[in-house]
Amino acid sequence: MQDKTINNALLALRKAGGEQGELALRLLNIRGVTPPVNRSRCPTAFRKGQMRRAILEILRDSPLESYDVATRIQAMKPEWTLKETLPRVRCTLSKMKADGLVTREGLVWALSAN
Repeated sequence: MQDKTINNALLALRKAGGEQGELALRLLNIRGVTPPVNRSRCPTAFRKGQMRRAILEILRDSPLESYDVATRIQAMKPEWTLKETLPRVRCTLSKMKADGLVTREGLVWALSAN
């Protein structure tokens, strides 16, 4: 068997957990293989759909530019910088436009009339 195949089998066994997972981890260490780190979701991220709901709530008051929407979202998430918030807001607004929830006139975003 190839080393890669053995390593992948041990990684799968480690992922399964239990006693075999611990044994697989020891064998991986002996083989000099560093198991990948499981990256969890950003702890400060919105839950699924919350960004959309927040943007809809913000645009309910009046039409705004994406920068203004981002500053209001940042007020909800003070641990985010504006540099992090703006692309997230723009991406969400684009998806919302494709779904017909918002419209765009020049730089200004507004709720769709539907």
